[in-house]
Amino acid sequence: MTLYYSGLRVNEITQIKFSSISQIIKSGETVVVSHKTKMERVLYFSESAIKEIKKYFPYTEYELNNYCITSWGNPKKTFHEISLIQLVNKYMKQVLGAGYTSHSFRQGLITEMGSRSVNPKIIQSFIGHKNINTTLGYIKPTDEDIKRALVR
Repeated sequence: MTLYYSGLRVNEITQIKFSSISQIIKSGETVVVSHKTKMERVLYFSESAIKEIKKYFPYTEYELNNYCITSWGNPKKTFHEISLIQLVNKYMKQVLGAGYTSHSFRQGLITEMGSRSVNPKIIQSFIGHKNINTTLGYIKPTDEDIKRALVR
């Protein structure tokens, strides 16, 4: 659910603490720092995303400095990113089918933003790519996207 709404990489999700969840619920946004690019990103969440997040985090009595996704139940220790990616990929294949991975939601979000004619520089900034060509490589316009763009 978090992958779907945020466009985060799995290793970025491991950084999410209950303080981030609290910020999302209160203000609809939070800040993450990408392990990969070392860039700080602000994530924005819609009302429907906040509603879903509240379903998974219904309590307000969490230790704010504890991680949400933990290794072996230790609230101060996160999964090794490769282990978590493997677990997420296995689950996604079981639920969604063989064509999906932990990166599918990220790619889908970028493509969706591109098909809505969101400026690629905005997408690049939101998604945390250093190079615009990386962002452009994700955007796969459909025939319908092209038609909408050209028919006046």
